[in-house]
Amino acid sequence: MERNIPSHSRPKEVSREQSQTPSEPEETSVARQHSPTASYNARIEAALERRLANGRESQRRFRERQKARSQSTEVQLARATAELTGLQARQAALESKNVFLENLATLYAPAQVQAAQNTQAARHANDTGDATCTISLQNPPYHMSHADVNKLTLPAFSTLWTEYVQEIGSCLLQLGSPATTAPTLQLVTSAMQRLTVEAADLCAVLLQDPVANKALITARLDEGAEAINALDTEFYTGLLELLSLTQEQAVDLICIRRLYHTKRNDLETQRKSIVRQMAEVELQDAHPSDSFLSLSALIDSVQQVTEQDWATYYTVLRGAYRGVLSTLQLANIVVHCYPYLPSMERLLEIVAVTRGGPAAASSSNLQGENEQTVAEWTAFSEYVALLAVNTYHDHFPLLPFLTK
Repeated sequence: MERNIPSHSRPKEVSREQSQTPSEPEETSVARQHSPTASYNARIEAALERRLANGRESQRRFRERQKARSQSTEVQLARATAELTGLQARQAALESKNVFLENLATLYAPAQVQAAQNTQAARHANDTGDATCTISLQNPPYHMSHADVNKLTLPAFSTLWTEYVQEIGSCLLQLGSPATTAPTLQLVTSAMQRLTVEAADLCAVLLQDPVANKALITARLDEGAEAINALDTEFYTGLLELLSLTQEQAVDLICIRRLYHTKRNDLETQRKSIVRQMAEVELQDAHPSDSFLSLSALIDSVQQVTEQDWATYYTVLRGAYRGVLSTLQLANIVVHCYPYLPSMERLLEIVAVTRGGPAAASSSNLQGENEQTVAEWTAFSEYVALLAVNTYHDHFPLLPFLTK
């Protein structure tokens, strides 16, 4: 059913002719598209688009070039750092090699230069009173001052020591060969004695320094590097059999061992007493100046006792190797212990065990120093002093010095 709608609310009907907007004539539209203003605007827009595109492309290429340069710089920096590290390592190696070559330069110098250096060193030693070591591995022989010997590095000394061992070993082989004639035997014996004494003197200079001593007795001298000494009790027992010590030599070595331990035991007692005094000073309620003076004096005393202890070791070392043992026996020790240096203390202990001495030396079975032991040590020091100015190739008896 049709509802009645008020006439004022009904939408007015518009005729089709009235709803249609009259369109522009076709000719007017085409003319507007081809007008100068429209063409100009289009060209401007196109130019702007091309400029923006070119700008974006330029920025992209710039970023790529910047990234490439950054990566190239990083690669160059890494390469330069690696080259610098390599050059620094090579420089360190060359400096080390240079020091080594300087220490051994005299071994490989031409004869004329060597002779000049030998004369200059001898003249300097005579002028200054410096002691020297003779090196005759090459002809002509030359001299090294003790100061120069102490400057030898472990590799440099090892090279020199190895040459001595080779030459001394060659002499021992010729001495043990039945084909060696009497004239040759005399020449070889003389060469063996000369080389052994030179090697012993060279080693003795370094062994006077506690630091060098520690480095040498804990090193392999064929490698010039620190190592564990592999010479055990079985080795020293076999070495003593090879040396064929006489009874007089065994008695002298056992006496040296007793003097050595007695002296060191007395020095240890003195050191402990000084340490106790230092502790007592610390407990006293004294003025700081008094404590300072007391402790300074005690510290000096400890230093003196320590120096005496080291001097005792070196004195016994020289007395055993250069006095009681013959040069031939010392040559065998040098060769058979290579690439290590022998331990004098181990050798004395094995002698005591195998030749009737006490099995071990300790504070409990050693008497402190008394007039007799003091006199014996004084006599032994005189014995060693003679070894410093005279060369004895055979056994130089110690017992007469102790019993006179």
